[in-house]
Formats: sequence, C-alpha cells, structure tokens
Amino acid sequence: MTDPRIYVYGVIRGDHPLPPGRTGVGAPPAPLRTLRAGPLAAVVSEAPEELLARRRDLLAHQETLLALADDGPVLPRRFGTVAPGEQAVLDQLTGPAFLDTLHRLDGRLEMNLKAFPVEDSLADLLRADPALRRLRDAARRRPATRRACGWARRRRAPCGPRRRTRRTGWPAGSSRSRRPPPPAPR
Repeated sequence: MTDPRIYVYGVIRGDHPLPPGRTGVGAPPAPLRTLRAGPLAAVVSEAPEELLARRRDLLAHQETLLALADDGPVLPRRFGTVAPGEQAVLDQLTGPAFLDTLHRLDGRLEMNLKAFPVEDSLADLLRADPALRRLRDAARRRPATRRACGWARRRRAPCGPRRRTRRTGWPAGSSRSRRPPPPAPR
C-alpha cells in the first residue's frame, strides 16, 4: 500500500505546539499533526482526494497558519502544497536553511497594510503646497524621453537619441543596421 498524499501547511520548530481543536482542509476536515525531523517539524494533514480552492479550505489553511503564528514563527507553505508521502516532507526538512529562517523571524510580526487615497486628496495637496505644484508643472513640461534620460543618467545607463546609420537609417548597433548575411552558395 502506498503512503497517502500529505497536505503541508507550514514549517515550525519541533517544540512548537499545535493549536488545540484545529482541523485542516477537506470535507470532512482532516486532523492536523506534525512530522518531526530533528529540530524542525512540518504541520500536515492527509490531503483530500479532490483539492480545490474552496472558501472553506482556503480559510482552514489561513486560520491554521494564523493560529500557529500565535505561538512562534512559522514558514507558511502555499495553499495546495501536497507531497506524495511523509518521507517526501521529511526529506525537505533537512539542512539549516529552514531553522536559520525561523530564528530570523522569531519575535517579528507580519502586517498587511492597504492604503486608499481620499478622493481629490492630490488636488488638495497641490493647492496647499506651492513647491509640490512647481515640481508637478516642471515634470509636465519635460518630454517623456527627457524624463527617462534623467532617470537613466542617475543610474549611469546609456540614454539619449541614438545615431542612425547612413546606410539603413536604423539606430547604430541595432540588428537592423547590420548588413544582411551573404546569400548561401548554390
């Protein structure tokens, strides 16, 4: 008999507790468990036969990760990460990279910030700040190529009008300015 497919939620330290009463993806929801490999563990459950991005499964995945993060750092896996068996998961937990990353994340917090502009806030800001208005007007007077060249000069990149070759009229160095290859012998 082959190993059942394993759904992977994330990687944690081996002593990280599982949140009590949590279940994973699937209908009915699969119980969570850990697969330990040295100082690391993967939070897993049995993968459902047909895994689709249903709302209940997306929420189960996200809520599991949030509950795990309450007790320490977590390296989340993308929704739908399924391994062919336990040994495949354990093989991924070798090496110091996961543990080093968990140490770097310890004591940190992830925040998602969304900022929405207030209607007509830019117009109000421009009316209130003459220096900002002058900068906006100066930018509008400059042709787009001049703005781009200013950006390129600050980064020491070549810019400006390219010389055209006499023979083709195409910019020098472009593939169109090169002579065509000689005809093949018959």
